[in-house]
Amino acid sequence: MAITLSKISVEEISFSELARHRDFILKAKYKNFSQFREIPEQMLAELFLQEISEIKPSSEPCLFMAKAGGRPAGFLCLHRLEWDSDHFGIPMGKVKRLLGEIDPASDLEVKKSLIQAALEQMKKMGIRHLAARVSADDARAVAAMENAGFYLADTIVEYYFDFRKTRIPEMTHQCQMRLFQPADLEMVNNGVRGIFDAYLDRFHRDPHLDKRKSDQLYEKWMINSCRGLSDDCLIAVVDGKLAGLSTLETYGEINRHLPMSFGEIILSGVVEAFRGKKIYTSMINFGQEYFKGKVDLLRVATQLNNIYVQRAWAGLGFLLKYAFHTYHYYMPGG
Repeated sequence: MAITLSKISVEEISFSELARHRDFILKAKYKNFSQFREIPEQMLAELFLQEISEIKPSSEPCLFMAKAGGRPAGFLCLHRLEWDSDHFGIPMGKVKRLLGEIDPASDLEVKKSLIQAALEQMKKMGIRHLAARVSADDARAVAAMENAGFYLADTIVEYYFDFRKTRIPEMTHQCQMRLFQPADLEMVNNGVRGIFDAYLDRFHRDPHLDKRKSDQLYEKWMINSCRGLSDDCLIAVVDGKLAGLSTLETYGEINRHLPMSFGEIILSGVVEAFRGKKIYTSMINFGQEYFKGKVDLLRVATQLNNIYVQRAWAGLGFLLKYAFHTYHYYMPGG
């Protein structure tokens, strides 16, 4: 397939073709972890290729390369989201990466063309709901998304704790902190219900997604994390009752490609009855102790307007490092 807009052409390519365009990948901006200047571009390029190659064939990945004047100028990957589609009951997909910035003069048209190609492919695949994440620094990607009818679902800020430079603050916990054990599963199954009701994330904010299913998404995520989806989970307990839970992940495969290692406290929630007692802060602090000696940098992320969580992170020594926007696109009626 080829789409032409002005002097911009877009064609679907294979992974082997993409791998041959290493010069383009090296120069293209907004690859994963590119906010860390100490990571060489060659490593970021290898990690990018690894990420794309790991997309499951069952997700029907489609790779698009845009060319300006016959030279690679932009890249987009689109694939189906199997779990999300099953959960919400509508076919859903994701724009995995949108790279460009090779030529500022043509970059906006390049990204418009790539997004148009993705929307055409979305129709062919029967996908009705599409999610895309772009760097908050990528103004032309933002313009291209909005021009194509995408709507802003959220803005995420990333904070990092650097174990190489900062000591973990000591704090007194008002709860018992420990790692999840299989015997805790029944307590978790009962305790996580309602934690994320009306949570202002990209799923709850989207008028095209069922609100109760958005609640259930996080409940399932937490329970599945305890069943092995995450490397570990930590729980906060008060008087034998679940007060909160956090999921923990060490970037095993990613860390093999980078000069420093990363971990993440991915999802945290506090049971409503125990809010306002610094349970959340205790879980993050316990997570810091968990990752000490395992990784160099610990990531946490949340919505831009989640101020209280960010205050807790700042008090624990985390620093703001990066931000990105999530855009959604909905196609009524399939």
